[in-house]
Amino acid sequence: MSDEMTPGGRPKRERKAVEFFKNEVKETNTEKEIKAGKGTQLKDIPNVNYHLSKLSRKDDLIKQIHALLFRGSSKWVTAKQHILNFSGYTYDDPKAEREKDKVRLQKYALPQLKLFLDTFNIDYAATEQKDMKIDKILDFLDAPAEREDAKDLQAAEEKEKEAKAKKREKAAIAKEKTPKKSQKTTTPSKSTPKKSKGGDEDDLARRVKELEKMTKLLAGKEKSLKKKEEALKSPGSKRKAESSPAPAKKRSKTDSVSSKKKKDDSEEEAEEEE
Repeated sequence: MSDEMTPGGRPKRERKAVEFFKNEVKETNTEKEIKAGKGTQLKDIPNVNYHLSKLSRKDDLIKQIHALLFRGSSKWVTAKQHILNFSGYTYDDPKAEREKDKVRLQKYALPQLKLFLDTFNIDYAATEQKDMKIDKILDFLDAPAEREDAKDLQAAEEKEKEAKAKKREKAAIAKEKTPKKSQKTTTPSKSTPKKSKGGDEDDLARRVKELEKMTKLLAGKEKSLKKKEEALKSPGSKRKAESSPAPAKKRSKTDSVSSKKKKDDSEEEAEEEE
């Protein structure tokens, strides 16, 4: 305690200096040493660099390519940079190691092998067998190099973007030049006769009247038919039918001939008596 005293007569405490905690991190060189191969670094091959630039560092294809080139995994932060610095295999025994890489590539399906071929800008035919595709991949990775007949994909993309931008500019200029259409108010001329609004209503009324007439006619016919049926069913009609004389029968030809003979015979008898 110090010799100084408080106003109350108590000695003052000594204040200790505050020691702040410091997290000491050891700086270690985590950068992987990439040995130089027989070919060109992938970042210096334009189309390969173009394809790799389209992939994110966390893409599964980046992990697979890194495992194929270095036979091991790496942090996603540095994996893509290691691939770009790759310039070819540096095996002590190339033949034996190539067989191991073949076995590893055989495990992949054809669509995955095509991804490797496209990323490394390797020319191939769709009809080629799996072994041929694997050999092409390994030949390229032994000594990476730019394809002679390859089209510069980055330059082609930039040209396409410029063409689209020019097209948009032309469309905007043409839109500004074209005058806006003025909205004209059209008034109906006096000479042209106006269509009657009630034309449709008149037509409907006429049709309704025709239907009413037809229904009245049909109702009258039905009434007359019912009256006839009732008259036939009544007992008075039956009596009239019984009292009415029967129609005369038609004479046959034989009856008419026999009557003529009788008349002739009677006339002859009368003449003889005279």
